[in-house]
Amino acid sequence: MLITREMRDQYERDGYFIFHSEVSEATLDSILDDLKDKYGNADLDVSSSDSVRIQDAWRISSSVKALALSPKALTLLEELYDCPPLPFQTLNFRVGTEQHTHSDTMHFNSMPSGYMCGAWVALEDIDLDNGPLVYYPGSHKLPELTVEHINRVFPPESDFYTTEDLYSRYERLIDSRIERFELKPEYGVLKKGEALIWAANLLHGGAPQNDRGRTRYSQVTHYFFQGCRYYTPLHSRGTEVHWRQPTWITDDGAQSPLPAEPPAAYVTPNYQGFHDVANLRVISGWAWDSNRPNASIGVDIYDGSIFLATVVAGEFRPDVAQHTKDNGCHGFAYRTPSRVASAGRHLITVKVSGTDIVLSNSPKSIADSSA
Repeated sequence: MLITREMRDQYERDGYFIFHSEVSEATLDSILDDLKDKYGNADLDVSSSDSVRIQDAWRISSSVKALALSPKALTLLEELYDCPPLPFQTLNFRVGTEQHTHSDTMHFNSMPSGYMCGAWVALEDIDLDNGPLVYYPGSHKLPELTVEHINRVFPPESDFYTTEDLYSRYERLIDSRIERFELKPEYGVLKKGEALIWAANLLHGGAPQNDRGRTRYSQVTHYFFQGCRYYTPLHSRGTEVHWRQPTWITDDGAQSPLPAEPPAAYVTPNYQGFHDVANLRVISGWAWDSNRPNASIGVDIYDGSIFLATVVAGEFRPDVAQHTKDNGCHGFAYRTPSRVASAGRHLITVKVSGTDIVLSNSPKSIADSSA
């Protein structure tokens, strides 16, 4: 086994781990040489190319493909997910992107969810000045966002909106999550040849490039896993799923998709839960989607019509485990805000996040001691 207990524990806890790719320095240098005059070239047989990055350079560089198919990375991923990984996209960067924080689950996802990840490999030494990757350990445990959730928290100005407008509101929601859950950033300061694997839902982006005169050569490979269906949440609406037919990166020269199976039927969520307590100290209960056992969802808490917070229903409760027959990690507890605890009578409502589904036994009334 290549993967260690420490790697597994860190991946479960933090949503990432770092390892040495064990790809030869000659291969890494060959990638730089193959692509040195390709950035911004619109005539390449790739998905896109600009001055910062080239998408799917594996089509024109055998060294890019070799890194995407790194034996150590493929073995680690198969041991980690217990099924074969399927590389489907490469991104090669010349400099830091300073990309806004995001989660890959909005761009790539799978049914069942969670069977997607990324691997970022340093093609030169990367430090805090040439724009490293920035990521938020533990953020992968937050509920996956959907278009419906974005529209619920930050409603569009009209029923007709562009993808650009939607994504702008998505970025606002990500920023609010970082602040609300007090997430702390870490930075991908890696030596040449080192790699970072991150879970699909880990929040990450590009840190500021303090030294504009430097490069930050690196390669990202995105992986799905066998036995799933693949789709793009950003372009999906309700039951209208934007299915993907990935082109897999293979070492035999084939660039066509594997034989496609018919898309899986969309599984409608079956939300259940209970609002247990609302008092001057805490608002608590539990919630889950019975069609996604062992997965955490979020709940939205309201004071009357005023939105208070989105809270992860991810705490273990043995009583809930007896009911759900899964890991039982579906409880939530939110400290009652001081303004609610000291300003008269309040009606607290808890809903499944991003929906109008109210938990059983909700709403509940709170009154301060002077009311």
